[in-house]
Amino acid sequence: MPTVTANWNAKGIISSGQPSGPLGTISTWFDARNANDGLVFQTATGTAPQIGQIVLSGRGANSYRIGRVFGWVDVSAYAPNISAIDLKIPWGSSTGINDFIICQSFAFNNASSTTLSGPDMDINGSWDVNTPFSSQQTYQASSTQTVSVNATAVAQANSLTYLNFVIIDYDYDYQNFDPAFGGVPANYYGRFSMSVTAQADITYALPGYGNDVNNVTSTNIDQINGVDSANIDQVNGI
Repeated sequence: MPTVTANWNAKGIISSGQPSGPLGTISTWFDARNANDGLVFQTATGTAPQIGQIVLSGRGANSYRIGRVFGWVDVSAYAPNISAIDLKIPWGSSTGINDFIICQSFAFNNASSTTLSGPDMDINGSWDVNTPFSSQQTYQASSTQTVSVNATAVAQANSLTYLNFVIIDYDYDYQNFDPAFGGVPANYYGRFSMSVTAQADITYALPGYGNDVNNVTSTNIDQINGVDSANIDQVNGI
Protein backbone atom coordinates (compact mmCIF):
# COMPACT_ATOMS: atom_id res chain seq x y z
CA MET A 1 0.00 0.00 0.00
CA PRO A 2 1.40 3.40 -0.91
CA THR A 3 1.75 6.24 1.58
CA VAL A 4 1.52 9.91 0.62
CA THR A 5 2.26 13.02 2.67
CA ALA A 6 -0.24 15.88 2.61
CA ASN A 7 -0.25 19.26 4.32
CA TRP A 8 -3.06 20.11 6.69
CA ASN A 9 -5.56 22.23 4.78
CA ALA A 10 -5.97 24.50 7.78
CA LYS A 11 -4.70 24.83 11.32
CA GLY A 12 -5.17 27.19 14.21
CA ILE A 13 -5.22 27.82 17.93
CA ILE A 14 -8.05 29.08 20.11
CA SER A 15 -7.26 30.44 23.56
CA SER A 16 -10.00 31.34 26.02
CA GLY A 17 -9.80 33.28 29.27
CA GLN A 18 -7.44 35.93 27.92
CA PRO A 19 -8.19 39.40 29.34
CA SER A 20 -8.30 40.80 25.79
CA GLY A 21 -10.45 37.95 24.47
CA PRO A 22 -14.19 37.98 23.73
CA LEU A 23 -15.04 36.39 27.11
CA GLY A 24 -12.46 38.28 29.16
CA THR A 25 -11.03 36.61 32.24
CA ILE A 26 -12.63 33.37 33.45
CA SER A 27 -12.73 32.56 37.17
CA THR A 28 -13.76 28.87 37.26
CA TRP A 29 -12.53 25.68 35.62
CA PHE A 30 -16.06 24.78 34.53
CA ASP A 31 -16.45 28.05 32.64
CA ALA A 32 -12.97 27.79 31.12
CA ARG A 33 -13.47 24.26 29.82
CA ASN A 34 -16.93 25.11 28.51
CA ALA A 35 -15.93 28.43 26.96
CA ASN A 36 -17.78 29.04 23.71
CA ASP A 37 -15.44 31.67 22.29
CA GLY A 38 -11.82 32.76 22.38
CA LEU A 39 -8.92 34.44 20.65
CA VAL A 40 -8.04 32.78 17.33
CA PHE A 41 -4.49 32.52 15.97
CA GLN A 42 -3.83 31.07 12.53
CA THR A 43 -0.70 32.85 11.32
CA ALA A 44 1.13 33.50 14.57
CA THR A 45 1.64 31.22 17.55
CA GLY A 46 -0.33 33.60 19.74
CA THR A 47 -0.67 33.99 23.47
CA ALA A 48 -0.05 31.05 25.81
CA PRO A 49 -1.49 28.55 26.33
CA GLN A 50 -1.67 27.14 22.80
CA ILE A 51 -2.55 23.72 24.24
CA GLY A 52 -3.31 23.12 27.90
CA GLN A 53 -4.16 25.52 30.67
CA ILE A 54 -2.85 28.23 32.96
CA VAL A 55 -4.30 29.16 36.34
CA LEU A 56 -3.30 32.48 37.90
CA SER A 57 -4.09 33.60 41.42
CA GLY A 58 -6.01 36.83 41.66
CA ARG A 59 -7.67 39.11 44.15
CA GLY A 60 -10.71 37.15 45.29
CA ALA A 61 -10.65 34.49 42.55
CA ASN A 62 -8.40 32.49 40.28
CA SER A 63 -8.05 33.25 36.57
CA TYR A 64 -8.18 30.35 34.09
CA ARG A 65 -6.83 30.27 30.54
CA ILE A 66 -7.18 27.30 28.21
CA GLY A 67 -5.89 26.56 24.70
CA ARG A 68 -6.65 23.97 22.02
CA VAL A 69 -5.19 23.21 18.58
CA PHE A 70 -7.47 22.63 15.58
CA GLY A 71 -6.83 21.30 12.08
CA TRP A 72 -8.23 19.36 9.14
CA VAL A 73 -6.88 17.40 6.18
CA ASP A 74 -8.54 16.74 2.82
CA VAL A 75 -8.26 13.01 1.99
CA SER A 76 -10.78 12.90 -0.86
CA ALA A 77 -8.14 11.66 -3.33
CA TYR A 78 -7.64 8.49 -1.28
CA ALA A 79 -11.00 7.73 0.37
CA PRO A 80 -12.61 5.24 0.77
CA ASN A 81 -9.43 3.19 0.50
CA ILE A 82 -7.50 4.67 3.44
CA SER A 83 -6.05 2.21 5.94
CA ALA A 84 -4.01 4.54 8.17
CA ILE A 85 -3.41 8.23 8.87
CA ASP A 86 -0.46 9.58 10.86
CA LEU A 87 -0.64 13.22 11.90
CA LYS A 88 2.65 15.11 12.14
CA ILE A 89 2.25 17.73 14.85
CA PRO A 90 4.89 20.49 15.19
CA TRP A 91 5.29 21.19 18.89
CA GLY A 92 7.25 23.95 20.52
CA SER A 93 8.51 24.06 24.08
CA SER A 94 6.68 22.69 27.10
CA THR A 95 5.66 24.42 30.30
CA GLY A 96 4.34 21.59 32.40
CA ILE A 97 2.15 19.74 29.89
CA ASN A 98 2.56 15.96 30.03
CA ASP A 99 0.05 14.36 27.67
CA PHE A 100 -2.46 15.16 24.97
CA ILE A 101 -5.17 13.45 22.94
CA ILE A 102 -6.84 14.05 19.56
CA CYS A 103 -10.64 14.24 19.31
CA GLN A 104 -13.28 14.69 16.64
CA SER A 105 -13.98 18.27 15.58
CA PHE A 106 -16.61 20.13 13.56
CA ALA A 107 -14.53 23.31 13.31
CA PHE A 108 -13.75 25.22 10.13
CA ASN A 109 -17.46 24.98 9.25
CA ASN A 110 -17.19 21.17 9.06
CA ALA A 111 -13.91 21.33 7.15
CA SER A 112 -15.41 23.41 4.35
CA SER A 113 -13.32 26.49 5.18
CA THR A 114 -9.76 27.36 6.14
CA THR A 115 -10.97 29.97 8.62
CA LEU A 116 -11.13 29.05 12.29
CA SER A 117 -13.59 31.03 14.41
CA GLY A 118 -13.83 31.68 18.13
CA PRO A 119 -17.03 29.66 18.64
CA ASP A 120 -15.18 26.58 17.31
CA MET A 121 -13.81 26.39 20.88
CA ASP A 122 -17.18 25.19 22.22
CA ILE A 123 -16.94 21.68 23.71
CA ASN A 124 -20.73 21.48 23.61
CA GLY A 125 -21.13 21.58 19.85
CA SER A 126 -17.98 22.40 17.90
CA TRP A 127 -16.00 19.32 18.90
CA ASP A 128 -16.69 16.03 20.63
CA VAL A 129 -14.70 15.05 23.71
CA ASN A 130 -16.51 11.69 23.67
CA THR A 131 -15.06 10.72 20.28
CA PRO A 132 -11.30 10.38 20.68
CA PHE A 133 -9.29 10.02 17.48
CA SER A 134 -6.17 8.76 19.27
CA SER A 135 -4.94 7.26 22.49
CA GLN A 136 -3.25 9.29 25.22
CA GLN A 137 0.04 10.67 23.85
CA THR A 138 3.13 11.94 25.65
CA TYR A 139 3.95 15.51 24.57
CA GLN A 140 7.31 15.60 22.78
CA ALA A 141 8.53 19.16 23.15
CA SER A 142 10.34 21.01 20.35
CA SER A 143 9.75 18.28 17.78
CA THR A 144 7.42 17.22 15.02
CA GLN A 145 5.55 14.38 16.69
CA THR A 146 3.92 11.63 14.63
CA VAL A 147 0.64 10.28 16.00
CA SER A 148 -1.38 7.48 14.42
CA VAL A 149 -5.11 8.14 14.59
CA ASN A 150 -7.43 5.30 15.54
CA ALA A 151 -9.88 3.21 13.52
CA THR A 152 -12.74 5.60 14.32
CA ALA A 153 -10.83 8.48 12.74
CA VAL A 154 -9.87 6.44 9.68
CA ALA A 155 -13.48 5.33 9.19
CA GLN A 156 -14.70 8.93 9.37
CA ALA A 157 -12.01 10.05 6.94
CA ASN A 158 -13.08 7.37 4.46
CA SER A 159 -16.73 8.35 4.86
CA LEU A 160 -16.46 12.15 4.95
CA THR A 161 -13.32 12.46 2.72
CA TYR A 162 -11.64 14.67 5.32
CA LEU A 163 -10.25 14.38 8.83
CA ASN A 164 -11.31 17.20 11.15
CA PHE A 165 -9.73 17.18 14.61
CA VAL A 166 -8.86 19.06 17.78
CA ILE A 167 -5.80 18.41 19.95
CA ILE A 168 -6.27 18.99 23.67
CA ASP A 169 -4.46 18.45 26.95
CA TYR A 170 -5.18 14.96 28.29
CA ASP A 171 -4.63 15.19 32.04
CA TYR A 172 -6.93 18.15 32.73
CA ASP A 173 -8.95 19.19 29.68
CA TYR A 174 -9.88 15.72 28.42
CA GLN A 175 -10.39 14.25 31.89
CA ASN A 176 -12.12 17.38 33.21
CA PHE A 177 -9.86 17.80 36.24
CA ASP A 178 -9.37 21.25 37.70
CA PRO A 179 -5.64 22.10 37.31
CA ALA A 180 -5.84 24.40 40.35
CA PHE A 181 -6.61 21.45 42.65
CA GLY A 182 -3.00 21.42 43.88
CA GLY A 183 -2.84 25.19 44.26
CA VAL A 184 -2.00 28.16 42.04
CA PRO A 185 -0.27 29.26 39.97
CA ALA A 186 -0.72 26.12 37.87
CA ASN A 187 0.94 25.99 34.46
CA TYR A 188 0.34 22.88 32.36
CA TYR A 189 0.64 23.93 28.75
CA GLY A 190 2.63 23.54 25.56
CA ARG A 191 3.24 25.48 22.38
CA PHE A 192 2.23 24.73 18.81
CA SER A 193 4.72 25.85 16.15
CA MET A 194 2.53 27.73 13.71
CA SER A 195 5.50 28.54 11.46
CA VAL A 196 6.24 24.85 10.81
CA THR A 197 4.25 23.01 8.12
CA ALA A 198 1.87 20.51 9.71
CA GLN A 199 1.40 17.34 7.66
CA ALA A 200 -0.25 13.93 7.56
CA ASP A 201 0.92 10.59 6.16
CA ILE A 202 -1.96 8.80 4.46
CA THR A 203 -1.72 5.09 3.67
CA TYR A 204 -4.25 3.75 1.20
CA ALA A 205 -4.97 0.81 -1.09
CA LEU A 206 -4.80 1.24 -4.84
CA PRO A 207 -8.13 0.52 -6.57
CA GLY A 208 -6.43 -2.06 -8.80
CA TYR A 209 -7.20 -3.27 -12.31
CA GLY A 210 -10.93 -3.09 -12.96
CA ASN A 211 -11.30 -4.80 -16.35
CA ASP A 212 -12.04 -8.40 -17.28
CA VAL A 213 -9.12 -10.54 -18.48
CA ASN A 214 -9.66 -13.45 -20.90
CA ASN A 215 -13.39 -13.45 -20.08
CA VAL A 216 -12.71 -13.60 -16.33
CA THR A 217 -14.46 -10.83 -14.44
CA SER A 218 -12.24 -8.39 -12.56
CA THR A 219 -13.89 -9.23 -9.22
CA ASN A 220 -12.59 -12.79 -9.53
CA ILE A 221 -9.01 -11.80 -10.34
CA ASP A 222 -6.48 -11.65 -7.51
CA GLN A 223 -3.28 -11.72 -9.57
CA ILE A 224 -2.10 -11.40 -13.15
CA ASN A 225 1.22 -13.10 -13.89
CA GLY A 226 1.96 -13.24 -10.17
CA VAL A 227 1.26 -9.54 -9.57
CA ASP A 228 -1.53 -8.57 -7.19
CA SER A 229 -4.38 -6.89 -9.08
CA ALA A 230 -4.34 -4.01 -6.58
CA ASN A 231 -0.90 -3.09 -7.93
CA ILE A 232 -1.91 -3.20 -11.61
CA ASP A 233 -3.17 -0.13 -13.43
CA GLN A 234 -2.95 -1.45 -17.01
CA VAL A 235 -2.60 -4.76 -18.86
CA ASN A 236 -1.10 -4.51 -22.35
CA GLY A 237 -1.76 -0.78 -22.32
CA ILE A 238 -5.44 -1.14 -21.37
